Amino acid sequence: MGFFGSLAKKVGGAVSTLGQKVAGGVRAGVKYGITHSEKIAQVAGKVEGIANQVGEVAGGIAGAAAGTGFEPIAGLAGGVAGLAMGVGKGAGAVKGVANKVTEAKATAKRFGIDANAMANNIL
Repeated sequence: MGFFGSLAKKVGGAVSTLGQKVAGGVRAGVKYGITHSEKIAQVAGKVEGIANQVGEVAGGIAGAAAGTGFEPIAGLAGGVAGLAMGVGKGAGAVKGVANKVTEAKATAKRFGIDANAMANNIL
C-alpha cells in the first residue's frame, strides 16, 4: 500500500471513530430530551420570560438614552435588547419542542406505551 492509500486508511478510520462518538452523543441527547421534556420546557419558559423582560428594559433604556444624546449607551443598550430578544426566541423554540415531546409522550401513554422506558431501552 502506497503513501496515499495508507493516509486514506488512517483518515477513514479517524472519521469513522468521530462519527461513532457523534452518534453516541446524539443518542444521549435525544434520550435526555425525551425523558426530561417536562423539566426542559419549564426551564426554557423561565429563560424565555427573563430574556424578554431584559430585552424590554434594555430597549427602553436605549430609547431614553438616544433621546438625551447618549448615543454610545443607546447603542450598547440596543445591542443588549437585541441579544436578549434573540435568547428569548431561542428559549421559546426549545420550550415549544419540549412541549411537543411531552404531548407525544402523553399520547403514547394513552396507548399503553411508556416513552421514557422505550427511550432508555432503544437509545
